Amino acid sequence: MEGKQMNTVFVWTIGDVVAISVFLLMAIPVAFLYGKYLIKQALCKHDGFVCETSSCDAVCSDCGKNLGFIGPWRKL
Repeated sequence: MEGKQMNTVFVWTIGDVVAISVFLLMAIPVAFLYGKYLIKQALCKHDGFVCETSSCDAVCSDCGKNLGFIGPWRKL
């Protein structure tokens, strides 16, 4: 078999097409909602109240973004 190469064949089945279609139908709304959440966090000024987690992280009460260590927020 020297000199001959084997070609691989990829077959699309109905199950593959249905699975990809269902995935896309689910992924598009999830991506839209997550993007909306990220935009809200990016535009937030973080002026309001800040909550503290058990790991000493500051979390904005308005948008829910983790702002890092609470120490700098306590000084304000």
